Amino acid sequence: MKLLRFAVALPVVLAAVTGTVGTLPASAAPSHQCLSSMSRLPAMGQETGFVGVTLSPNHRNVVPNFRINPALCQGAVFAIGISRRDGSQFRNANASFDPSTGWVRATHRLGWADTGDWTIRQIAVSWNGQGAVRSLDPAKQTSVARVKRASVLTAYPTGKFQADNNDVLWVGGYLKAYNSKGGLSPLPWQLVELQGRRYGWGGEYGVVNDFESTSTGRWGGGINFGYKYPQEIRVIFRSRYQTIASDFTYMGVGIGHP
Repeated sequence: MKLLRFAVALPVVLAAVTGTVGTLPASAAPSHQCLSSMSRLPAMGQETGFVGVTLSPNHRNVVPNFRINPALCQGAVFAIGISRRDGSQFRNANASFDPSTGWVRATHRLGWADTGDWTIRQIAVSWNGQGAVRSLDPAKQTSVARVKRASVLTAYPTGKFQADNNDVLWVGGYLKAYNSKGGLSPLPWQLVELQGRRYGWGGEYGVVNDFESTSTGRWGGGINFGYKYPQEIRVIFRSRYQTIASDFTYMGVGIGHP
């Protein structure tokens, strides 16, 4: 499909979603009527707030969307452009249109270096060779995709495990994160928190111990684990970086030495 390369200077340009349009040529009216029939404002996934997007090898897309009256838009072709909140790094993509529900969605594939905030900059429709564009102020949009790269927290033991004769349980693993080129790099000197709760009881996890990752991303050691009842165990990394997401790993169920 040929990409709709609309520029802001097309016949219909609105400063905001709630803006008005001046006199239009008759041939452009259907496109404008289609855009004016929105029943859901343009959003980066959810209608308001920050939408967390974590880049990983299997997920590097953001999907801006809006909804219109399908009866007024049959045969139309759409595009949705996104940018940074200051309007920079604009990029456009053709959108799919579901004629039964009126949903319009575009898929933008992000690069590993595209962390930070993204929002919708413009939406456009083409109908019988005539186009209309609705231009949005990215700084004022209430739906923002906040993009980070994934971290990867590995842990052992897993499954069912037991402390040794001295009620010491040996745990460990590695903490890494995807870098701006898509490779995995160690995350040194980061806090990894080991948590537990009584198995089968539900409730909140409590802190059992914490560790600091080394220069190679390795974390772990021996911990006092003299529990009489089985404990559900997990580890958590809470990222302090704007470009790296947090992660957790469920390890399994452990018990102290009988």
